[in-house]
Amino acid sequence: MELFRTWAVTVCAFSILFLLLRMLLPSGRVQTACNMVLTLLTVFMLVAPFWNSFASGTLEFPSLSELEIQDIEEEQAYTLTLRSMLAQTLAQQGIETEEITLETELDHEHYLVLHGVKLSVNTPRSDDEIKDLLSKSLGIPPEIVTIERGTHADSGKPESKTEA
Repeated sequence: MELFRTWAVTVCAFSILFLLLRMLLPSGRVQTACNMVLTLLTVFMLVAPFWNSFASGTLEFPSLSELEIQDIEEEQAYTLTLRSMLAQTLAQQGIETEEITLETELDHEHYLVLHGVKLSVNTPRSDDEIKDLLSKSLGIPPEIVTIERGTHADSGKPESKTEA
């Protein structure tokens, strides 16, 4: 998709440049020769991205499922990066995380939208302190953060189990 976008911008920019040059050229043989050269360049620019496909006899466009797969992979990459940033930010503050679960989706402009963060932590720090830390350091709204306590959150030590 990015390739198509770049191609379209290049064609538009060249078209504007083409029109400006036509207006600046003196009339006569010079204008006729330049018009022919500029027209050939324009045709070449329009056909160039597809030339390899035409030459090989195949013209393929990605199917919808391939685009969906690309979006899923993109969302997973963004989510993985965000999860890593969360873990690193919490670790720098001495907050041990057992699990980080993110509720995300890609919007129509391919930006990651974060709907929820669920943390399982082992720390004596309050939920409000953790939410405030995430809000200040990463800009995550406190209202979408849910915090669960791990096995030894209150004492900083593993809980002992006694058997009867």
